[in-house]
Amino acid sequence: MTALRYIDLVLLWLTVPLALALGAPALGVLVAAVVWTVQRAIAIGVDRRASRSESVRTAIGLNMATMFGRMWLLGGAVVVCGVGGEREDGVAAALVLLAAFTIAFASALLLRALDRVSSPSDTANNPKTA
Repeated sequence: MTALRYIDLVLLWLTVPLALALGAPALGVLVAAVVWTVQRAIAIGVDRRASRSESVRTAIGLNMATMFGRMWLLGGAVVVCGVGGEREDGVAAALVLLAAFTIAFASALLLRALDRVSSPSDTANNPKTA
């Protein structure tokens, strides 16, 4: 399951050299790959800290604040690439981030479904199913 949890990072860094070899704008592709990796590292660290928190309010606050900060980081990377480089760099950054997000989202859904299948609920103690 651990491999599936990080599949977005694996696929991202496997495709970066291929995209560059095929002529994709280097600034956009590289900045997007680095920013995606940084925001994922932040998310992993915050998730671990939130899961150790004894207060649900603290855990939710940490996750929400970090989620908004990571969104600004990703959007800022696209803008910086588009303004600092050329328009194609911004488009490349946006496409790389969109692909990475799609893979991360799909793998998160798949992991959640696999967790539900691997840990079936006790139907005898569940009043809705009894």
